[in-house]
Amino acid sequence: MLQEKRPVCVKTHELPAPDSHRTIYVVRDGRAALVSHHHYLRDFWDAHTPLDELIKGLESPSWSRHVNAWLLSGRPNVLAVRYEDLVRADKRALDAIAGFLDRTPICAFDVSFAGLQEMMPAFFRAGSNESNIAEMTSRQLDLFECLHGSTLDLLGYPRMANTALLDG
Repeated sequence: MLQEKRPVCVKTHELPAPDSHRTIYVVRDGRAALVSHHHYLRDFWDAHTPLDELIKGLESPSWSRHVNAWLLSGRPNVLAVRYEDLVRADKRALDAIAGFLDRTPICAFDVSFAGLQEMMPAFFRAGSNESNIAEMTSRQLDLFECLHGSTLDLLGYPRMANTALLDG
């Protein structure tokens, strides 16, 4: 029997393996991503890791290390897609994914965050970078931007904190 070769999709938060295959890397503003991850660890794993430890990368690879390993290390066959574009159902994001997978979209990009949140409200909590970032204290914003500001800059995410506060 002839088997059709179908793509296999694996969601991971791990660093890439040396022999990684084609990868779609969803990148999000690190401040929002870490607040989201903080809630996930607490709500689904009963892990009460302080947000400061996540910012510093003490429990797992830091946000910058993760982004650098996947996107900035010259790794071939990686398509970066912004989380914000997926939440907005941006047609260009779907077209880029389809082209990367050598597929033709069979329908419009009709996945909405509100629909996902309705199905699983504990998992799809806010979806908003702004609301997640608002949960960080000024000190945490300063710490994040001091440690990860250059990666924010490379990805085009705006800085918000006064990192000069850490110099004193």
